[in-house]
Amino acid sequence: MYSSVRSPAKLVAVLTSGEEREVDRTAYIPYPRLEMDTDAVLVDHVCRTVPDVARVRVERSPETVEVIECGNG
Repeated sequence: MYSSVRSPAKLVAVLTSGEEREVDRTAYIPYPRLEMDTDAVLVDHVCRTVPDVARVRVERSPETVEVIECGNG
């Protein structure tokens, strides 16, 4: 039994042009199980498949933001 379930982080793909696009999680995982941490898998997938992505910003809360560089260059 789970005592609490965290909300999924907001993922934002930052392109090499500086444009930002919020990642629609439901395009990749239509029926997510919130007790599973899918952030790392989604970030890796976005880095590999979104054209011209430079980094992905993971926003867990306004105070907790992580930026992952994709290394596509």
